[in-house]
Amino acid sequence: MQPGVADAVRFERCEHVWAEVINVRGESMTRTVDGLIADGFSAEAELLREVSTDSVAWEEYNRSTFLAHASVVTSASPGKLRYLVYTTKATDTWWRAREHMGAVIL
Repeated sequence: MQPGVADAVRFERCEHVWAEVINVRGESMTRTVDGLIADGFSAEAELLREVSTDSVAWEEYNRSTFLAHASVVTSASPGKLRYLVYTTKATDTWWRAREHMGAVIL
């Protein structure tokens, strides 16, 4: 979460806080990368392209996003995070070890 965004959320009023990384559908990632380039965000577009095409980079992005959310939400309201994640044989153990932190394995 961006600094300041979490300050605006009243976690104590939320039953749960649901989150997940970008959920790619069809050509959405390609269109997003193209849009970023067209608007002058070439560096950001390249990072997004790398993450979306490299499974190791994707998993690193997913884990770091989860840990950031867990840190913010858990410190404000323990037990409320519900972070949706698809696992593979290679990643399942890491995610299962974090179910108590809010990882929801699909």
